[in-house]
This record gives sequence, C-alpha cells and structure tokens, in this order.
Amino acid sequence: MGAIAERDRVLIIADLANFTGSVAQLDDLAVAGLLDQWLTEASHEVTANGGDVVKYLGDGVLADFDADAGPDAVNCAGRLRELARGIGSAHGIDLDCGVSVHRAPVVECRFGPQGWRDLSGRGVLHCFRMGRGPGIRISEPVYRQLPNGDRHGWSKHRPPATYHWNAGPAAG
Repeated sequence: MGAIAERDRVLIIADLANFTGSVAQLDDLAVAGLLDQWLTEASHEVTANGGDVVKYLGDGVLADFDADAGPDAVNCAGRLRELARGIGSAHGIDLDCGVSVHRAPVVECRFGPQGWRDLSGRGVLHCFRMGRGPGIRISEPVYRQLPNGDRHGWSKHRPPATYHWNAGPAAG
C-alpha cells in the first residue's frame, strides 16, 4: 500500500439506473459501445465541473471534488443524469442515472503495484448507502453548501438525512 491521507472531499457516485434491463435487447457490441460512451462522456463531465474520476464501477463512476465544491458536484450530478438520458435516447432505449452526492472525510490511498488512487472510509460507504435508482440524492453537508436559491425542489428523507430532487418548477 502506498501513500495514505485523510481529507474532506465531496463524493459523487453515479450509476446507470436499470442498466441491465434497459440494454437487454441490444447485442453485446452495442452494449459495450454504449458503456464506453457513457463512461467517457461522464469522465469529461466530471472533469469539466472540477472533479476527478477515482474509478469506474461497472456502469458506475466514483468521483471526488474539493470539500467546498458541493454546488459544482450537484451541477455535475444534473449533467450526468441528462447525459445518461441522452445516450439512452440515441441508442433507442430508456436509460436514466442515479447520482448520490456526499461531503465527508475520506481516506485517500494508493493501492497495488501501479499505485492506483482510491478512496476509502465511512464517507464512501455512506455515499453508497444514500440510495439507488434514478434521481439525484445529496447529503445534508452538501445541501448546506447550496446557495439559498438552489435549495428549492428538494425533499428530506431519513435515515441518513438525504435530499431527493423533485423535478418541477421552483416554488415561488
């Protein structure tokens, strides 16, 4: 095991919702092409919003952002969801994305002979436990980073305290 450091980060776990069922009618090459397109474009979106892809998890992505970049991570989450829907539409399938966004202390590690960067700790586990399926979920620490004008449209769920995006017009 290589270098280890603990620090606060904003995490994103983005996963294609119902991927297996959605691609069932596609041939293997089409599924591989779709997955490559998703992971490539998702990586570009994370980077464009100031984040860094840590690793790919099948049809999912684990990324991290600076501790004060909650609004950027939430913006990225919305863009990832739009991206997944667009890729699905281009392939003639109903595809969506679930994204969990959480700010927490994590342990940054370098593993194996190549020294691959990874994140570990309770913060990562909490992000995974926030939920699955389509939609955007953010934790309380990320919600508190959002400007007041961006706090509309969220509903609080327990436990753990997680906000789910309720798409629709802003309450006035």
